[in-house]
Amino acid sequence: DNGVQQRITRFGPAVEPVALVIVVQTSEAVAPLLSQVRPLGSLFSDLLVGKKGEAALICFDDRVRLAQNFSNDPVKLDQTLQHVTSEGRNARLNDALGRAILMLANRPKAERRVIVVFSEGLDHGSETTRADIILGATGAGVCIYGLRFRRAEAILENRQESEPPNTLDMNMARPGPPGRPQTPNTTE
Repeated sequence: DNGVQQRITRFGPAVEPVALVIVVQTSEAVAPLLSQVRPLGSLFSDLLVGKKGEAALICFDDRVRLAQNFSNDPVKLDQTLQHVTSEGRNARLNDALGRAILMLANRPKAERRVIVVFSEGLDHGSETTRADIILGATGAGVCIYGLRFRRAEAILENRQESEPPNTLDMNMARPGPPGRPQTPNTTE
């Protein structure tokens, strides 16, 4: 530690409870990808938070919204994630992270403080700076893990269906070549 040798007195799995804030970008740009986040409630509850921990959910786009305050109810987290919908055009990522850090800073010191972010990773419109986030997370002992949405994947997920066939073509109602009867071959 800082160049000074330290003696390890205990080694084992972490046993302190987890305080988790899940932060999800909900702007229109990533709307098709939200279906990948919705089913993850039980995963977070069972594997990360456990029986002693608590989780909260923040959504962000043009605004930062607290979708669920801290709770240890896995069903509540699952239901809240299932109802995440897209709203605005911006992505106030830094403001959402700032709010999550503030929520975690007020938690008991014995808890591990974790933020998991689902986002494109770009900030649009925040008042909070990147330096504020780094300083706040470091001071509050918060670990931030980012899981990136890819805009190209969102575009591919949101492909428009092919145009329906023109009913005029199907009914051969367009005029055909002069002097020839209307048949499927002549309309092509």
